[in-house]
Amino acid sequence: MQRKPTPRAGQREAVLAVLNSDGFVEIYAGDHVDVRIVNAVHCETLAGEVSAERLIEQSLPRRFRDVYFPGNRRGFGMVETVTVDDCWQRATESGICKIADRLAQGDEKDGTTCPTFPGLSQGGTAACLV
Repeated sequence: MQRKPTPRAGQREAVLAVLNSDGFVEIYAGDHVDVRIVNAVHCETLAGEVSAERLIEQSLPRRFRDVYFPGNRRGFGMVETVTVDDCWQRATESGICKIADRLAQGDEKDGTTCPTFPGLSQGGTAACLV
């Protein structure tokens, strides 16, 4: 694995969060990035959500508390379970998988192996991002 140098002033650092289908979270970034993963308490009401946010804030070390502010959020998304079939559908819709071209060239024997993700076969389940 290659290490990237610390970015110069003005450069933005890339950080990648991978949410696996079993709930395991992986964060990828340079050596100079510190990451903390926190589970928010599930609440059904707005008052409960506010309380959950306060709980997070109070439980964080100061260095993380200082960045826990809406203006500092750099991204957001929803956790979802994605099957291989879902992945196929997304790839096909976005034009990433050129199955017809590959079949025309004879690269695919039975049409069930995705040329974009050769290790995946249609009908299975996996964590898949497209």
